[in-house]
Amino acid sequence: MFKLYSKGCQHAIRALAYAHLEREGARFQPKEVCKRTGIPEPFTRKILQSLVQGGFLVAHRGPGGGYQLAVRPETVTL
Repeated sequence: MFKLYSKGCQHAIRALAYAHLEREGARFQPKEVCKRTGIPEPFTRKILQSLVQGGFLVAHRGPGGGYQLAVRPETVTL
C-alpha cells in the first residue's frame, strides 16, 4: 500500500481537523484530541507543540489553558 504521508503527518492532519471542528476561538486540551482522534497522548502533545511552532496553533498556559487554532481554517491547505 502506498502512503503519501508519514504517520506523524497523518496524526498532525487529524489534530488540525479536530481543532477546526471545535467552536471558532475555543480552546481544547490534548486529552480531548486523544479521545476523539485515537492518537496516543505523548505523541499528541509532541504533534501539538510542532503545530504551535509552525504557527497553526497557539498554546495557553495555566488554569483554563490549552490550545487554540491560530489561523482561519479555510487558509490551511495540504
